[in-house]
Amino acid sequence: MKPVPLAQVFLLAVIPAGLFLSSIFLHASAGSYYLSGIFDPEYVYLFNALNLLHLHPPTHADHPGTTLQIFGAIIILGKWLLSCAVGPCVSLDDSVLGNPEAYLVTINAILNLFVAGSLVWGGMRILRFSNMVLPAITLQLTMFSFLQIELALTRVSPELLLVLSVLVLILILIPEVFSQPSHSSGSGMARNAILTGGILGFGLATKVTFFPLLGVVFLLQGPRKRLLAVCSCLAAFFAFTLPILASYPSTVVWFGSILVHQGQYGSGMYGFPEFDIVMDNLAILYSGEPFLFISLGFYLLAIFGIKSLLSRGNAEPQIKILNLLWIGCLIIAVQIAITAKHPGLHYMLPAMVFTGLLNAALVFLHKTDHRYALTRAVLIVGVLVVGLSLNGVRLAAWAKDAESHHLETKDLLHETKKKDGCWQVGYYRSPLIEYALAFGNDLSGSRYGDVLQRMYPNAMFYNIWSQEFHSFVARIQSRTLVDQINQGRCIVLLGSPFRGPYAIYKSKLVLTPLLVTSNWALYRLVGLRS
Repeated sequence: MKPVPLAQVFLLAVIPAGLFLSSIFLHASAGSYYLSGIFDPEYVYLFNALNLLHLHPPTHADHPGTTLQIFGAIIILGKWLLSCAVGPCVSLDDSVLGNPEAYLVTINAILNLFVAGSLVWGGMRILRFSNMVLPAITLQLTMFSFLQIELALTRVSPELLLVLSVLVLILILIPEVFSQPSHSSGSGMARNAILTGGILGFGLATKVTFFPLLGVVFLLQGPRKRLLAVCSCLAAFFAFTLPILASYPSTVVWFGSILVHQGQYGSGMYGFPEFDIVMDNLAILYSGEPFLFISLGFYLLAIFGIKSLLSRGNAEPQIKILNLLWIGCLIIAVQIAITAKHPGLHYMLPAMVFTGLLNAALVFLHKTDHRYALTRAVLIVGVLVVGLSLNGVRLAAWAKDAESHHLETKDLLHETKKKDGCWQVGYYRSPLIEYALAFGNDLSGSRYGDVLQRMYPNAMFYNIWSQEFHSFVARIQSRTLVDQINQGRCIVLLGSPFRGPYAIYKSKLVLTPLLVTSNWALYRLVGLRS
C-alpha cells in the first residue's frame, strides 16, 4: 500500500475539522454546563475523576463510565501540572473546584480532538485499503447525519467517549471490510482480533449501551480469531473497570434490576413492558432520530440487491459487504430494541456512529461493481442527502431552543441580582455553579464538602426529594430558617418550576413566585409548613 498523498490528507481533514469546530459552536450556543442545566453527568464525572487522583474509588458506576473517569483524571492532572508550571500553583482540589468549567471544557476539547483525529485516520485507512476517496468521505459525512452525535460532542459524558470508541472500532475493522486477499496476513488478522476485543471491552466499560456492537465479532474470519476477540474483550473490560472492583456486586444488581423490571431504571413490576408502551416508545425514537430507521430499511434493501448480484457471479468484496450489512442490521435492530424500554435517543448512539462504516462500504461496492450503477448511485446519494437534511432541520431547531434557554437563564440571573442581599438557595437543576458542585460532590462520596464550604461559605441548597435544606457539609434546621424569615431575612429559591409532577415537592414550602419561565423559576421563601 502506497502512502496517502499530502493533498488527500488535507482533503480528509476538512470534515473532521468542521465537526470539531461545530462542537465548539454548539457548546457556546448552549452556554456553560451549570448554566444550561446539563451538569448531569458532567460534574459527576469531574468529581469522580478527582477521586481517582486521590486514589479513592469512584462512587458513581451507573454506566459504568470508568473509562471517562480515567481519561478525565489524566487530563485534570495534566492541566493542573501545566498551570503550576506557568503560574501560581494552588492545591489540586482548589484548582479544580474553583474553576470546574475550565477543566470540563479542556476534557471535552481533548476528547473532541481524538474524535477528529480518528475520523482523519479512518478516512486515510479506507483510502489506503480501497484506493478510493469517496468511501472515506462518506464515513466522515455520516457523522453529520445524526443530531445525537453532534450533541454528544458538546458534552463531558460517556456518549462522547462512545463516539470515539466506535470510530476506533471502525479503524480496526477497515481491513476486514476493504482489504484485498493479498493485503491479509495471519499475524495481522490475529492482531486485529485482539484489538477488536480490546476496544469492545473499552466500550462496554464506558457504557453498557455499547453492547450491540459485540456483533462485530462475527466479522472476524474463523473461530480462533473470534475467541481471541472475546477473551480480549473480557480482559479489557476487567482492566478498565478495576477502579470499581469493590462495586461489582452492586453494579450487577443495578444492571440486573434494569433488565428484569418493566419500568425505567429498574422500576415497576418484573417482566417486559406492555406492547402498547413499547410501540409508543418506538414512535418516540423514530420521531427523534428517523434516519437510523431509514438507514436500517435501506441496508435491508441493499442486502437483497447484493444477493441478486451474487447470483450472477461470486465475488469476495460483495460477500464481505453482505456480511457487514447483515451484522450492521442486527446491531441497529438490537440497539433499537433495548432502547425501546428506555426511550432515550442518546442510547442509540453506538449504532448511529457504526452506520458510517456501512455507508462507506456501500459506496466502495458501488465503485467496484458497475452493474445498475446509476440506480445504486441515486439511492446512496439520496439516503445521505435525506440524513444530512433531517439533521440540519433538527440542529436548527435545537440551536433555536438553546438560544431561548440561554436568554431565559440570563433573565433569571438578572432578576436574582435585583435581590442582592438575599440568601440564594439552589434546588433541582438550579443554574448556580454552587448547585452543580453540590450535585457532583453528592455523587462522588461527599468527599469535598469541607473544601467547597470554605470556597462558598454562603451556599445553601434545598433537596426536593428529602425536602431538607442543607449546606455543603450539614443539614440546616427548618427552625433556623423560620427565625431568619421572621427577622426579615430575604431567602430566594432558584431552580425548575414547581409544577406538573414536581408540584408535590413544594408542599413544605410557602413561596411567592418572583419569576417563572418555561425552564426556570425564582421564588421567595416566606414560610415553612411543619
